[in-house]
Parts: sequence; C-alpha cells; structure tokens
Amino acid sequence: MEWSGKDKTNEKDILIQIVSDLRTIAQREFRGGYNSSTISRDGNVIETYIPDSRREYSQLVDFLCDFLIPDFDEQMAKDFAEISKKLEELVIKQNNKEIDNEEFIITKLRLSRKLLQHLFLLLKRINWKGKKGQQAG
Repeated sequence: MEWSGKDKTNEKDILIQIVSDLRTIAQREFRGGYNSSTISRDGNVIETYIPDSRREYSQLVDFLCDFLIPDFDEQMAKDFAEISKKLEELVIKQNNKEIDNEEFIITKLRLSRKLLQHLFLLLKRINWKGKKGQQAG
C-alpha cells in the first residue's frame, strides 16, 4: 500500500494507534456484552448496549494481523497458520453446537492473545522502532 505525501498519517502512526487502542481495551476487565437500562427524568427507559470487550480485543488483534500481513516473515507465517487452524476448528465447534458462546469467546480471546504475542515478536524482528543505524522493516 502506498501512502500519500499529503496525508500526515503513516503506517507507523497507524500501528501505534492500534496498539494504543489494544492497550486501552486490555486495561479494563474483560466482560461480555450486555444491555444497560436507565430511566430518564421524564420516565422513559433508555437501553444502551455495552459491547463485549473480549470481542473488541479479538477484533482489534485481527485487524492488526491484517495490517501486518505484508510484513510477515517465514516464522510469522508459520505461527499465523497454526493459530488460524485452531481458530477455524473453534468456529466449526461453535457452528456444530459442540461449545457454547461463552466457551467460544473465552477460547478465541486466548488465541487472540497468543496471536498478539507473535505479532509483537514479528515487530521486534522487523525492527519497527527503527533503532539507530538500522532501517525499520
């Protein structure tokens, strides 16, 4: 992907923002989504959906992975294939009703954390920080 010179945002900025968003989600207790009801001053009930932070986290890890695919090295490609296989097996189990939704999201969250760890190792290998005297991946 080519980045326009007019756009002040670059790939590194996007990466930092994604990691910052992940950090924000991970700072909170992981909870399932739920509806919150409040009563307004005029007596109306206001329903607000509170998103499932586990799903938000997993979704953001998936996005980070998609973003970094062009930078995958041989090791990351292997790690990604292994984790993807486990995720596919998990989806099949859920679709076949072998596991419930709660077991699905807990297991997916664990796999997302494992994937994130491998992505951070990839970032280290490709020297995304661009230390002195070296070029970033």
